[in-house]
Amino acid sequence: MKKQSSLLLIFFLLLSFSFYSCTPKTTSRWKTFNHSHFAFEYPPDWILEEDETNITIVGPEIQGYFVNVKVDFNTTISLSLEEFMDTVESQNQVELLPDFIDGGVEKIVVNNREGIQRVLQTSVTTDNTKQTLFVSLIYFVIEPSTGLVITTECPVESFTSYKKTLEKIQNSFQFGDQ
Repeated sequence: MKKQSSLLLIFFLLLSFSFYSCTPKTTSRWKTFNHSHFAFEYPPDWILEEDETNITIVGPEIQGYFVNVKVDFNTTISLSLEEFMDTVESQNQVELLPDFIDGGVEKIVVNNREGIQRVLQTSVTTDNTKQTLFVSLIYFVIEPSTGLVITTECPVESFTSYKKTLEKIQNSFQFGDQ
């Protein structure tokens, strides 16, 4: 009986250890980027690069292409949200991107701010390797005159692995005029 009890105890200890090791680990606290017009959070192991009118957060490299989020802003616009999106997409010739597949446009809300999101697929070539990317473009107009575009890019075959992280970054945006 003692042997059976000991084996049962060892079994339960091993079972509880296996459940503990399968539990997702809590990640360290995300970093916060603050700008006078907006703020957002991003993973601590991603690299932030800042320029005068844009910020890029660079994530993991996948077959020569980095998962990334770009934030472009213009503080001198006087356009509606729809006009801003149309102007940006016309200037960047979005529909002429290589292997362009339009995933559609929809209105969204991030922290009580209305925006417009376009999803699409396109391709890029890096180191002679062609990659198909899943891209999301989210447009906001922040009063009084700032246009903001949040672009996420991820290789299609890895998108399900990074979808929650990219959505968490997008949904963390706070806007300075609220």
